[in-house]
Amino acid sequence: VTVIDKNTLAMTVFPADSAFAQNVAGAQKIGAKDSNIKVPKEIVQAHILRENLIPKIEEALPILDRLNKEGKWNTLTTLLKSQDTAGFNQAEWVFKDDPQAIDLIRTLAFFRSKEFETAGKALTKTENQILSSLYQSGARPFEAVNNNLLQSLSQLNSEQLKLERQYPNLQSGAISQIQPRKTENFSPQDQEALDWANTNPEAPQAKAIKKRLGVQ
Repeated sequence: VTVIDKNTLAMTVFPADSAFAQNVAGAQKIGAKDSNIKVPKEIVQAHILRENLIPKIEEALPILDRLNKEGKWNTLTTLLKSQDTAGFNQAEWVFKDDPQAIDLIRTLAFFRSKEFETAGKALTKTENQILSSLYQSGARPFEAVNNNLLQSLSQLNSEQLKLERQYPNLQSGAISQIQPRKTENFSPQDQEALDWANTNPEAPQAKAIKKRLGVQ
């Protein structure tokens, strides 16, 4: 086994029968074994759902913050208080000149959809308890929605990390439908999410946003 010091680039060769080399070989076998663990179907479904929800919430946070600062959130949440789709359609018409607001409207609509009602069953009880406020009807103050999104993002990332540690091949890309983002050519939503993360570096979600976007 050859070890290269990352600082000095000096090389040290350990004989194959040395304790160090044998420990490395053992660790490699364990890693290979772990990577071949069969992942239960329900775990895969939950993983894919989180991989879709996490970026949606990351992109929603800075848009929500902007609309609140512009004094538009109260108008939007009043339009969305109805449980049926009419309120969302009207909201899209009112905010037709604001593509990011429409993205936020559609994200919030997704949480009230039959699609999410079915898919959400794959998540944990804790996640569903936190997310439940997002699919309830009624006008809600900015602080309540913002805090709920932050808590949801934190819990989703926590569950995802826990599962990726338990099932290393979840990170391989063979299961996940979402590929790592490049650090260039960001969409406007990704760029705004990154700007928010840079402005709020101490927030737990900031690191998650940068990790997803491939930014240090």
